[in-house]
Amino acid sequence: MHHDATNPLGKLYGLANAAVTDESLRDRLQRCIPPTWYGFGIFIEAWSATAEPTDEAAVSRLQAAARERTISLLPDRAEARMLFVADREHRFYHLMTHHGGEFDGQTHARWYPSGQQDAGDVATAVELLAAALTGLLHRKVSRA
Repeated sequence: MHHDATNPLGKLYGLANAAVTDESLRDRLQRCIPPTWYGFGIFIEAWSATAEPTDEAAVSRLQAAARERTISLLPDRAEARMLFVADREHRFYHLMTHHGGEFDGQTHARWYPSGQQDAGDVATAVELLAAALTGLLHRKVSRA
């Protein structure tokens, strides 16, 4: 797998894709899993900020911050902390808490039956890794 070292989510997608497509890797991963293994998860912090579309200077600053991965340094940023978990029974859990912005202080928790989550590409990769580790693949990676 070859991925940009500054892109950890790219590595996650790459690992999920490899677990789906490379039977040898999948077999090695499955041998590492103890019988008491229950699930697989990943914790992510994401930052966001907004700019009025008509304020070209503000939009340019925001686009530059996104490219430079410095949105977290902006004074009006909002943070979302997210936990994505898929278990050996192929249930999917998504927990998100917000700090700043319009959803400040809110927490959202959801669970989905197998294959029914709609929480984005990271969630799909986590769900696929859990499926590969348990030997029950049923979907393709949505992004590689």
